[in-house]
Amino acid sequence: MGKCKNVKATELCELDINIGAQAYGVVEMFMVIMHLKHAYETGRASIYGFIAFCKFPKDYNWYFLLFALEGAYFICILVQIVFAFLLYFLGIRKKKLKICKIWIVVSCCTIILGFVTCMVTWYIFSGFYELYLIYGIWVTIEYIKTMEQSEVQVAPAEVKRDSAPAGVKKGSAPVEVEAGVGVNVNE
Repeated sequence: MGKCKNVKATELCELDINIGAQAYGVVEMFMVIMHLKHAYETGRASIYGFIAFCKFPKDYNWYFLLFALEGAYFICILVQIVFAFLLYFLGIRKKKLKICKIWIVVSCCTIILGFVTCMVTWYIFSGFYELYLIYGIWVTIEYIKTMEQSEVQVAPAEVKRDSAPAGVKKGSAPVEVEAGVGVNVNE
């Protein structure tokens, strides 16, 4: 069998990781509009469920876990909405990698709680909205790797701005290049 090529997240659409991460951040901010719909549905269902459980505890024993799960999913969706905006404006635009890492954790929790809630309630269609988060996690991890590598490859501090390459006098005219050979104009 042949070897698999290691594909980076934005290599599929031939974008730079910085542009790809910013594009995904914008998509994430639009996708949280659908999360508002889920927050309304799960929040309303869990509140009604808790009220029914308090009134008729014997009839709703097994449903208590479902209502608790929907309540946890509701809270996770609200946190996801907040971190969607933090990811774009602070994490990607301001290059705060800690925000990106927290967004990954929040997204993993949203995916897990979303799929568990979908399996229990059979609202399969609402679980498909969470699939875009898997690609977003991939893009964000690649973005973090790229930013961490670029921080390591920064030029050393002792290099001075006015220093000239070896063999070139300071204050001499610029070097012209002909056929790959450097020639000093003053000589």
